[in-house]
Amino acid sequence: VIVGEGEKKRQIQNKIQEKNLQNCLLLPYQPTEMLPHSLRAADIGVVTLDKNSSHSSVPSKTYNLFSVGAPILAICDRSSELARLIVETQAGEVYGENETESILQFINELHKNEDLLSKYRSKSLHASEWFTADNAKQFVPA
Repeated sequence: VIVGEGEKKRQIQNKIQEKNLQNCLLLPYQPTEMLPHSLRAADIGVVTLDKNSSHSSVPSKTYNLFSVGAPILAICDRSSELARLIVETQAGEVYGENETESILQFINELHKNEDLLSKYRSKSLHASEWFTADNAKQFVPA
């Protein structure tokens, strides 16, 4: 299940049609109150970041995925802040956009190995503790 209306939606729709994939469902953006349920329903949270943005931002969905303990599959430049964050928290794995076989191996390994899936879930949930309102107050004067 893929939720959203991002710029790659048309490309994903075309790939699903081209490959005649029967196990993919595309849903539009969901209401805000559904976000925790949508995020928690995922076995793996996928966060992508193109090369042009890789050194200027971390997608906010990363922090949302941490908050529900989702293992993260990050597809981005390995020198990006997103990659550093995922490696440092051990909440998932980082791959370049052309590492399709390695990405598939990671997904299959998580599918087969409940202990590994549990480890990533735990690390992701623990990482969410780094990004609380109380932590932010340490950096913002009252």
